[in-house]
Amino acid sequence: SIRFEGETINNQMLVVFFYLDLACIKNIITFDLMQSQNTPLQIEGICTFIGNVSHGEKWKRQEFVIKTEGQYPTEICFSVWNDKTEMLNRCQVNDKLIVKFNPSSRQHQERWYTELTAWNVVVDFSAMRKGATV
Repeated sequence: SIRFEGETINNQMLVVFFYLDLACIKNIITFDLMQSQNTPLQIEGICTFIGNVSHGEKWKRQEFVIKTEGQYPTEICFSVWNDKTEMLNRCQVNDKLIVKFNPSSRQHQERWYTELTAWNVVVDFSAMRKGATV
């Protein structure tokens, strides 16, 4: 599971740390606190897994994982719900994705659980074209 913590720096920056229980690696996303009320969190990475759709009577849910790039790449799992599962139909493993998401946490039996819910997933075709050879 993933948990995150945030802190304000100079009343202008919010730093969000994602802690992966198994990997113990931090991935830092920084954004301007003044714009954050209307600016979504966004991250880019290579898709490494797309799960099957699970569903109930009134809901559908699907998970996917991206691997960030950089000095300390890490894998992050996202969920999509209901009609948003259709976005993953155009995605494949190894595609570079741009994911806009909302983090949310809930407490259950004195433990906190955090979910990263993607509400926009876009395949970055421009990045894929740069990596292609002719």
